[in-house]
Amino acid sequence: MTAERFQDEYKIFMLREEDGRCAVALGGTIVSSPSAGLDWFNPPLVLSGGVTRDGLAAGQPYAWTRRQAASAYPCLLLVYPHFASFPVGNRREDPASLRRFLTEVTAWAQVEGARSIALLFLHPVASHLMTELSSAGFAVVPLVERCDLDVTWKDFDGYLESLPKRRRGEVRRELRLLESRGITLSSRHPSGDESDLVALRCQLVEKYRGSCDPAHERSTFEQLRELVAADDITIFTATKDGRLLNFGLFVRDGDEWVAFLTGADYQSGQEGLGYFANLFYRPAALAPSLGIRTILYGPSARDAKRRRGCRVTPLFAAGKILS
Repeated sequence: MTAERFQDEYKIFMLREEDGRCAVALGGTIVSSPSAGLDWFNPPLVLSGGVTRDGLAAGQPYAWTRRQAASAYPCLLLVYPHFASFPVGNRREDPASLRRFLTEVTAWAQVEGARSIALLFLHPVASHLMTELSSAGFAVVPLVERCDLDVTWKDFDGYLESLPKRRRGEVRRELRLLESRGITLSSRHPSGDESDLVALRCQLVEKYRGSCDPAHERSTFEQLRELVAADDITIFTATKDGRLLNFGLFVRDGDEWVAFLTGADYQSGQEGLGYFANLFYRPAALAPSLGIRTILYGPSARDAKRRRGCRVTPLFAAGKILS
């Protein structure tokens, strides 16, 4: 499900042991031009300070200058689609294996005509990799903070108790307001036809990106149905008088939930009603009964997420211009 993040083909780069098992692996793609993909996944732009408006590498020494970035395309980008990158495999912490992995990836990139290599959203668990990246001539810099919500409670009251007293009162008032306005909050697994969700997703994308391709958004839901079991997808909704106002879609991965998609009916003028209930309060209430231990929210809107209980994890980036 990488189409929303990348325009070019997404590949898995793997170093194998002699018996064929995976020693080290990371996913990635080629970013071919300044217009390829989203800004957050455009490494020359990010690493030269071009996305500081979104808080990426804000106020940090940049890995590349603007002049370097202009000549960095095509760039091999090693990254996962959901803002937490790290190597996997039996030897993911072995310095010699990591060095060999970087050497072979660099050789492949040069054969393919890449002029640079970048890694984005490196999680602290990738510390061994970051050490080898520095030794190999990569600039390693702080990038952004990711927000995660640790489920340490047994019910919704427990979630509220985990918040500061003032925030608890605000959440209760918000939920009472929804009830007084006739807003119905519910959750479900996906059905065969998600045209109502696609429509709201398109409204959100058009609002923030200026335009939307309905076929592209529809394909995201189709890929979800193909790749993820229906029981592992939970959709939280807010409706009024039968009209869907907004939704939050979560994908389960073991004992984790990923906040994957959201959408809103901006034509109704009530698109904000139930937004935080769908993205935080209802998931927080349901998570314990499903065995969810962590809800992953990504790096955007960090202040709003912290106020609702999220902890922040620093993420890093690395880049190297190839000679």
